[in-house]
Amino acid sequence: MGREAGAPAVAEKIVLKSVEYEEKLPIARARKKEWLKGKCCCKCGSTKDLMIEYPDPRLSFAVWVWAKPARRNRHLSRAKVWCEEHYRERIRERKMNGLVVTHGMAQMYRRGCRCAECKKAICKYQMDRVAKLRS
Repeated sequence: MGREAGAPAVAEKIVLKSVEYEEKLPIARARKKEWLKGKCCCKCGSTKDLMIEYPDPRLSFAVWVWAKPARRNRHLSRAKVWCEEHYRERIRERKMNGLVVTHGMAQMYRRGCRCAECKKAICKYQMDRVAKLRS
């Protein structure tokens, strides 16, 4: 039941991950800055305050620390570059269209949120699902 000999404690694992992240941060920043050189906003053509809309937002940091440039370039070939103003506008637009998950939805609960609204939503979803299976 106890910890195996030589196995690191949970706190040690967290510290190691944090150190690893901090070590990779300058590499990620440098690669991102280099990739953005010569790029411009896909809407207005501005080259100031550029932001990237990733095809898979979960990989927004990981993509910069991948060792193989071919994989990184393949992923980034689908990314869109926006100036900060148009990026914020795009995010607002997506929220209004319901593309961004908000609290009170089963999907948000699955992503790890445990607020009262999300708990209620997952409960309702599961009850509806069971009722549908029984009928």
